[in-house]
Amino acid sequence: MLNWGIAGCGWVARDYAGPAIQASSNGRIAALYDPDPASLAAARALFPVLATQDLSTFLATPGLGAVYVAAPNHVHRPLVEAAAAAGFPVLCEKPMATTLADARAMVEACTRAGVRYGTAFDQRHHPGHAAMRE
Repeated sequence: MLNWGIAGCGWVARDYAGPAIQASSNGRIAALYDPDPASLAAARALFPVLATQDLSTFLATPGLGAVYVAAPNHVHRPLVEAAAAAGFPVLCEKPMATTLADARAMVEACTRAGVRYGTAFDQRHHPGHAAMRE
């Protein structure tokens, strides 16, 4: 069982990522992080796990195995860097970064820490996009 931490508790976390993790046969949500108390409370109501506005507390969650970054795009870099430095593989929402420099720094942080990085891109096989391509 992979224990996920979700960093950023907006609609992507509440409506998409969180339910997908909970519905999987090999994953569960172990912790939530968001500096915004309203977003954190809304996610905590759906997923009754550790919920914190403190990034260090979030990353120190016992048994945490991976971090899903669902925060606003401009804070992807610091969250990915912090998760990687703490030794966690990261799955980050699209777009990866808002600048090429941030994207490179994120890759370097994960490489340096020896952790895997992935960008969540759920729209690649969306039927509407396939129809437009046709």
